Amino acid sequence: MPASRRNSPNLNSNHPNSNSKRPLFRISRASLQGLGLICFSLCAVIASSATDVSTYHNDIARTGQNLQETILTYSNVNSSSFGKLFIFPVDGVIDAQPLYLSAVSIPGKGTHNVVYTVTENDSVYAFDADAGTLLWQVSTLGSGESPSDDHGCGQISPQIGITSTPVIDRASGPHGTIYVVAMSKNSTSYFQRIHALDVTTGAEEVGGPIAVKAKYPGIRATTAITALSSLTPRSTRSGRDCFC
Repeated sequence: MPASRRNSPNLNSNHPNSNSKRPLFRISRASLQGLGLICFSLCAVIASSATDVSTYHNDIARTGQNLQETILTYSNVNSSSFGKLFIFPVDGVIDAQPLYLSAVSIPGKGTHNVVYTVTENDSVYAFDADAGTLLWQVSTLGSGESPSDDHGCGQISPQIGITSTPVIDRASGPHGTIYVVAMSKNSTSYFQRIHALDVTTGAEEVGGPIAVKAKYPGIRATTAITALSSLTPRSTRSGRDCFC
């Protein structure tokens, strides 16, 4: 199963069931409806000494801290010099945290500071963090597939695609790799797959994607014989909490 909602920041709000393009993420359930990823006016200054954000809340301890920060201060983060620059439009709701890499060489487009984000419509985007332009976009859907329905899960609705924050490893693959867990369905089955995508193009690496499957030692219910039990990802509900 992909990580639960605990692995995504509380940046989302309720949203209608619509196929129209949606903003990158929303700040709260009650405010800033219709806004996207907010890039700030100090971005251009910060870019020269930027620290990569390659996982949820900056590190595996999920502290959210940036110990390399030397530019932002209480005096320069204010309403006159720190504000929204632009909005990135995307094709679905965002429940994952956007990630950031500095100085990424994009084939045919030069070197860019890049914001990566994913949607519940099973799309992955790379945007120029300074200009607000789209560098590349890919879909993780297989042929004849669509994002999963929400299985009655009110926390992730109306569809389930890429919910968890990806992880980026700049040392993996030829140019660096962004790892994404995506859920989808066709007319008969549901799928959860791990995708390893090139950070410069979005192309699949290592022969991916790979279906999420697992086995563990256990007892067969029908024979009481110790064997390997298969695990297949599925959606479950328990009270108000949903794990998809």
